[in-house]
Amino acid sequence: MPHVDVIRKAKAGDTQAFELIVEEYAPELRRFACRYLDVRDVDDVLQDVWTSVWRKLWQLDDERRFVPWLRTIALRTCLNHRKARAAKRRSEFSLAPEHWSLVESFVADEDTPVHEVLEDRDLRRLVSELLDRLPGDYGTLLRLRYMAEMSYKEIAEIANIPPALVKQRLHQGREILRARLARTLKESWPRLKAHRNEGGKRV
Repeated sequence: MPHVDVIRKAKAGDTQAFELIVEEYAPELRRFACRYLDVRDVDDVLQDVWTSVWRKLWQLDDERRFVPWLRTIALRTCLNHRKARAAKRRSEFSLAPEHWSLVESFVADEDTPVHEVLEDRDLRRLVSELLDRLPGDYGTLLRLRYMAEMSYKEIAEIANIPPALVKQRLHQGREILRARLARTLKESWPRLKAHRNEGGKRV
């Protein structure tokens, strides 16, 4: 991470020091943002991230915690952008027939790794939309664990909670996600099946 003195100078309004921070962390934040956003949106969202960092840097009490603080701002900005995008999209989702068994197994079998569900684009879209609507910080924690592939320790630093609580909330979040997946599939499958039987295209 940048030297503590560089962060302190940036906090005091030194633009050159801030430019050094941006130069060092821009590649990492781009990789981070690409996990959550369409490529076309990354540049605009990252501009918002760095604007927020510059405006809020004075709020950072411990310069040694700069990295998790920066990641938290980046994550929240990305998720806020996703939610804004989702609000403009239709609530319908597409799901090929051969994919239903994968989702159903995830719902029924808690040992099924989430990453197996996320390997498919349609399933990833469905799960992503449900994650956006989970209560509290469940969606954020699940994204950090299963999409950003962060460790419990890294998540704990970003969320500012003990690792044991991270595990507990991840388990609770999985159960809520599982229940909502099951309900969504139950409500949607008859409609999609009828649509296909009529010879229509995928929804």
